Amino acid sequence: NLEKILILCHQPMMQENRSVKKVISLMVPGMEQTRLTGNFMNITLLVLLSAGSSVVIFGFGNNLLELVDFATVLSFIVFPIIAFFHIRLVGGRHLDKAARPHAGIRILSYVGVAFMGVLAAVFLFVRFL
Repeated sequence: NLEKILILCHQPMMQENRSVKKVISLMVPGMEQTRLTGNFMNITLLVLLSAGSSVVIFGFGNNLLELVDFATVLSFIVFPIIAFFHIRLVGGRHLDKAARPHAGIRILSYVGVAFMGVLAAVFLFVRFL
């Protein structure tokens, strides 16, 4: 029974993933023609994610409060960066002009990212100084 559950949970990850294939082709031009964009890359990314998560979980041992503090600090630092890349992706040349947000939304998005950047800086200042 457990084997069937594990197979069902991992089956979607083992299939060709269009988003992973697209990200890899944008990061490494010409790689979309190689075999690395298929199941091998999906399995590699899954193993790396699992290993990284295990290191974080086992590194904190039984201290759940430190783990939550680490996750909070990490999310405050990473959020503005991810939001900036998201704005660049949505407003970039990879989308049709009709699908891109208009100037008002882009300005509001940049203001939001700036606000979150300042909030992250204040959070780090208060937390560590």
